[in-house]
Amino acid sequence: MSDTNILLPPAADKASATLLCVDDEQNILSAMRRLFRQDGYRVLTAISGNAGIKFLESEQVDLVISDMRMPEMDGVRFLEVVSSRWPDTSRILLTGHADITSTIEAINQGQIFRYISKPWHDQDVRLIVRHALEHK
Repeated sequence: MSDTNILLPPAADKASATLLCVDDEQNILSAMRRLFRQDGYRVLTAISGNAGIKFLESEQVDLVISDMRMPEMDGVRFLEVVSSRWPDTSRILLTGHADITSTIEAINQGQIFRYISKPWHDQDVRLIVRHALEHK
């Protein structure tokens, strides 16, 4: 199994934005791909922060959605690197844990646009992503 995947919408050349979803759970990445497919986004997925950084080094990414808890590099550290190296890339934190301290740390260090709690409501996530891209 590869640790990175690219899903291109039917009209890839007309994609309005490129999203990078980073989570160590394949089912979450699959759900994100399905969710954003209908909006015509180009969706990249990575199962670790390190794999996400490799994508960012080679691809133009408009928005990153990262899980909070991942092995090797947690979401706070990953989003901090993204903020430092790719400051124009919008950042959203995905968290399944009610850990307010880590969320505040991510907001401060990773300068995230918003955070989304798991489980999420599809329409809310789509709206948050659209607002983040418009804000950019």
